[in-house]
Amino acid sequence: MNLKIQSRKQSLWEMKDRGFTFVEIMFTLLIMGFVSLGMYQFLVDSTKIIFVSTEKNDVVNHIRQFTGEMENVARSANVAYIYKSFATTDRNAVSKRMSDGQSGNLVVFISIKPDANPLNPDLITKIVGYFLTPDGSGAGPLKKFELNYPNGVSVSTNTPESLMSGLSPTGNYVQVIDIVQGLSSGYLFYNFMNRSVMIKARFKEGNSAKQVTNTYNFTISPRG
Repeated sequence: MNLKIQSRKQSLWEMKDRGFTFVEIMFTLLIMGFVSLGMYQFLVDSTKIIFVSTEKNDVVNHIRQFTGEMENVARSANVAYIYKSFATTDRNAVSKRMSDGQSGNLVVFISIKPDANPLNPDLITKIVGYFLTPDGSGAGPLKKFELNYPNGVSVSTNTPESLMSGLSPTGNYVQVIDIVQGLSSGYLFYNFMNRSVMIKARFKEGNSAKQVTNTYNFTISPRG
């Protein structure tokens, strides 16, 4: 009996001392490689899903923010005009306003109030404008400017075009949306029956490697 026990113990020690064979090591490395590859692919896929989800949420948030802001601006404005672009030559005369059915990349909302003397012309008190300066792909940042006239300026001697004449196309303006693309014949704002402004846009988020987009249309009307 003692000889059998000693023999068994000796056999176990011999197995421990023997170590792993080359085939066993290679098989173990192969298994670990498959496991590592699976984990890597899982991490890559998870990162992509999180990235896309985050960017989609950013797009939705920007759309909500932009829509809400423009609705508030339109609600306090009396009239809106659309111009082909923010270039000076596209907004320097009344004739440059887009008519019904036409589109452009600049929209301005004009707030007007009656003069204290009812015999005098009305007064312009504020101009808020949104404009897109697209790149070669038709997309770019959406920016905003605001002109305020607390005491008002007479509509008989001032037009929105003359009041905007001092704005430089290369000036420093508030950026509202990082990347947006107009979808109305390549433009962002559409004149609907000279009463409303339709915004047809593709909002973008992400980077050059991966972009998330969302198309959105909405209509806003000045209070008149």
